[in-house]
Amino acid sequence: MRRRIKEIIIAAVVILILSGTGASGAAPVFLPEGIQYHYFPSLVTGYESIWSNPAALGLDRITRIVVSGDWREESQFENWGGAVLGDGLGISYRSLDDFQGKNYNEYIFAAGAELGTGLAWGLSYIYVSEGPGHYNHRHLWNLGIVFNRGSQYTVGVVLMNLNRGRIDGERTAVSHRYGISYFPFNEKLALSLEMTLPTGEFSEKEYRYGLCVRPSPELEIYSVLDGHRNFQFGIRFFLDKYFSAVRSHLSSGQYGYTTVAAGMAPFEQRGNSGRRTPIITDRPRQPRE
Repeated sequence: MRRRIKEIIIAAVVILILSGTGASGAAPVFLPEGIQYHYFPSLVTGYESIWSNPAALGLDRITRIVVSGDWREESQFENWGGAVLGDGLGISYRSLDDFQGKNYNEYIFAAGAELGTGLAWGLSYIYVSEGPGHYNHRHLWNLGIVFNRGSQYTVGVVLMNLNRGRIDGERTAVSHRYGISYFPFNEKLALSLEMTLPTGEFSEKEYRYGLCVRPSPELEIYSVLDGHRNFQFGIRFFLDKYFSAVRSHLSSGQYGYTTVAAGMAPFEQRGNSGRRTPIITDRPRQPRE
């Protein structure tokens, strides 16, 4: 019991320290939508960890290769991307055909490591090689942590833009994402809540609410709703070492676009290599003191 309390206190102190990195009055950097859809920082595993929370890479040792594209009414797969990850490392690329009237090309290099049972941290570096205005040649350094100590709750924290690059000579803000996921029936159902602070200021908080259902190892259903009535709904299928995903985006009830992804785990690995690495592991619990 004392060990568990100590671990909770340490995790809380780390989160409090991280939450103090905001900058009052600074402008946020909003990266464009497309290809990289939303995933809760406390729930994500697999290739979405590269952009959602690099810490989750530290809990995943399966090598995967993924390609994806956006299906829009005005264009089909002109926005596209890809990702490769394995053994705690990940690289992703996306190309958007029309963001603010120009092409947008972005690379992410990410790494994660497990610090102890249930606690992992990760770093990612985003480089925009081509983009409009202040996005062109922009760099962003990001930090993430994820914590689950064999319980029904997982906590994830992501801080983006730690380097606080300048816009018009002024430092930009560090954005904060805090997520918590509750698993009432192990991995079969997850209820998630996320609070985002775009500038680190609590007065500008935004919330997202999510539901993830995994009725079988071959199927995952995911949905998320934010305070602006933006809704995402997705389905993922697993077949041996292959997997595919479809994610639709709606804004205020109007259809926006659908992201389609397909991938594989090309090497022989333990278990069903195409499936996700569970957030809640089957490690034996330590006896209480």
